[in-house]
Amino acid sequence: MEEPVGIQVIRPTHALELRHAINQKLDQQQLVDVTLSCEGRQLKCHQVILAASSPFFAEVLQEMKATNPVIHLHGVKFWEVEAIVKFMYKGEITATHQNCEQLKKTAEKLQINGMAELIIGNSGATNYGVSAKPNAIMKMGTSSVQPKATKGSKKAVQKKSSVTTTASKFKTLGYDEIARMIKEEVVERKNFAK
Repeated sequence: MEEPVGIQVIRPTHALELRHAINQKLDQQQLVDVTLSCEGRQLKCHQVILAASSPFFAEVLQEMKATNPVIHLHGVKFWEVEAIVKFMYKGEITATHQNCEQLKKTAEKLQINGMAELIIGNSGATNYGVSAKPNAIMKMGTSSVQPKATKGSKKAVQKKSSVTTTASKFKTLGYDEIARMIKEEVVERKNFAK
């Protein structure tokens, strides 16, 4: 007796649309539930994004168990926090050569998944630019933490006038191109299953 066949529904644009929605929430400062603080400035973001992007933040947030916690990052520059948050949300940053080494070190200290490796392994040329919308906050559930250095730091950063780091090591793909690639993969999976 043959088992009934179910269906599998795959939404090819799911990851892209989810990424867009999450970035909109950050840009509009909606549903933000954690504040990163350094150099007397604050940047609000989402705990789930920080925890998913960094074992360091996951551990700190788990230990704090506070509503809308404030994490004070000592020894970290505010421009670094802006760049790292942008990387966690968008999977890309743009930085000048002179900022790369410091950004790599901070990414290692904060254990940002994949960021330091991409800075080391990438080269290209674009302008540095990061924006943020710092807001006044009520300091509830504050914690003061010193980022820990990770083992096995790599020393060299490729010498270029600037370096672009993206989650895609090769090139930035447009929305339509990514959607096409996802659809092709779905068709290949269906053909393989037959």
